[in-house]
Amino acid sequence: MARSRRKLDIHGQADEVLKLFKTTKPGWEKERLQSIKLGLENKLTNKEIAQTLGRHVDSINNWFNLFREGGIQ
Repeated sequence: MARSRRKLDIHGQADEVLKLFKTTKPGWEKERLQSIKLGLENKLTNKEIAQTLGRHVDSINNWFNLFREGGIQ
């Protein structure tokens, strides 16, 4: 069983993430936004998100930590 994820949207930017995800061109920025979007939906584990995006789980955890610390910026 996966451990529970710390609250991801501490800056209250979930709507802004979705808006940016829809308008961002394909590339690493969109991939990062997609990981955050999937994390906010809280339906997949970090490992499942990593598998979906073809990234290492450490990358996903790093992106989540950066999002928690500074929001979208």
